[in-house]
Amino acid sequence: MGERRHARPRFSVESVGRVRAGRPGGAARLASGAPPPARPGKRCARRELERRRRRMIARGLSAAGLVVLIVGCQSAGPHERATAAATERWSLTRAAVKAKLAADEFQAGRFEEAESAVTEARDLDPENTEYQILQARVLLAAGKEAQAERILTALPNDSTLSPEALYLFGILAQQRLRWHDALQYYEAALDARPDDTAYLTAVVQALLQLDRPEQALATLRRAEPLVGWTPAYFAALAECHEHMEHWAAAAAAWRRAVSGGNDAESVERLALAQFRAGQWEAAIESFAELRALRGSLSTHAEIANAESLLEVERFDDAQKALARVLRMKPRSAAALRLLARVYWATDRPNQAVEAIEKAAYAAPNDPRTIEMAAAMAYAGGQTRLAEEMARRAKALAPNGASEIADRILALAKGGDRQP
Repeated sequence: MGERRHARPRFSVESVGRVRAGRPGGAARLASGAPPPARPGKRCARRELERRRRRMIARGLSAAGLVVLIVGCQSAGPHERATAAATERWSLTRAAVKAKLAADEFQAGRFEEAESAVTEARDLDPENTEYQILQARVLLAAGKEAQAERILTALPNDSTLSPEALYLFGILAQQRLRWHDALQYYEAALDARPDDTAYLTAVVQALLQLDRPEQALATLRRAEPLVGWTPAYFAALAECHEHMEHWAAAAAAWRRAVSGGNDAESVERLALAQFRAGQWEAAIESFAELRALRGSLSTHAEIANAESLLEVERFDDAQKALARVLRMKPRSAAALRLLARVYWATDRPNQAVEAIEKAAYAAPNDPRTIEMAAAMAYAGGQTRLAEEMARRAKALAPNGASEIADRILALAKGGDRQP
């Protein structure tokens, strides 16, 4: 059986050109009679397929990795941000608690504890200028001026103009006795916050230190509509009157100042102003109130209380008050002078002379005490002691001019017992 051969179909040039029209140059090659390009072998074709497969796998892995990276970032980012935000909030909360503790310790006068607490607050919230200012205030109160100054000068420019910072710069200048500089800082703080009694008080005190009480009073009058009802305002007003020795006005202002509370220092200032104004009964009542607050009186206050009691002829109470002073200070010339007056007023001249002689030796350079000793000694019949004291009084007096001493010496020669 012979081999069957298939007849090769015949194609025209035109039909072949149409079939290969999709290939570049196909029709031109057929028309020109050029042989078709050689086809790659099977092995080459497999290699090409393998390369394509690998490229596709590589592209797939790269795309998958990019997707994983994007998804991973999107899922981890919010969590990390939330954690960081929570940590920051917690730090700020702790800082606020520490700052509050520092303020409380500062008000209680425990400056070391306050410094420790505010330092922790600043470590937790270093950008908070309020904590920075609080730290400077604590350091100033603790006497650490150099450290406080470094903190204040390190404040941002906008914060150094804050009223509290200006006030602290004023305190720093005041502690260095630079009263003009302190006044400028205080006035700037008061201009920024005219209803703050601390700034007002600071301005008034600086003006009084500069011996400008009239300007201090004018400052208080301007502030009266804003703070004229506060104890701090009346205390500042009282200090102005004290500076000008207007004791009755000072006493009235101190009475208004203490009406809002039991401030022992203000009560003492009230009692002393009443004493200097000659308001003896009122002063005695205020000293009694002060004793109830403190449990006891200072030496200065007790002596003023004793003199008030002496002026209203409460001699026994006056002697008891002086005994309390002399237990603490046996050589107190002021107390011994008053005791001598109590003895003299109660017809005990010998004891009076003994007391005034002790006062004279306790204050040997006080002309007032020496003259009083000379007069009492002479009136008590102790002429030799009187003459000795009179000569000492003349030696202490300017140019030897002592009217009392001259009279006693003259009377001693004539035998008169009434100096």
